[in-house]
Amino acid sequence: MNTKFLVAGLVGFVVLFLSGWLIYGMLLAETMGSFMNTACTRPMEEMNIGLIAVGNVFWGFAIAFILSNWSGGATLQKGLQAGAVIGGLYSAAYGCMTFAQTTLMTSSTGIFLDVALSILMYGIAGAAIGWWLGRK
Repeated sequence: MNTKFLVAGLVGFVVLFLSGWLIYGMLLAETMGSFMNTACTRPMEEMNIGLIAVGNVFWGFAIAFILSNWSGGATLQKGLQAGAVIGGLYSAAYGCMTFAQTTLMTSSTGIFLDVALSILMYGIAGAAIGWWLGRK
């Protein structure tokens, strides 16, 4: 593990954490909440922000690992594409399985919105990571 990879993972963490807070926590909190079973979700003031951050750290390093090892050279564009695909596929799989097996989500519309938002967020994070890794 080198410094460039470590910084790339942290860059991904920061982008994902801040974009998640902005999109899910501020801009679309009520909209996304309308697709959730409130008996299964914590109120905003009870959410564990530390664990949300840790989850974003893992995602930042996962994308950095993929881009630094399996992409054939990282660039902003490759990062954008890889991040969007990774985020979209993960969100679609998780959303479908969650909707099928639990009562956490009340409408499949929430799945489609979450997939679109994940493509956006992970695409931006991937672009930032790809840019960092591709620097000379």
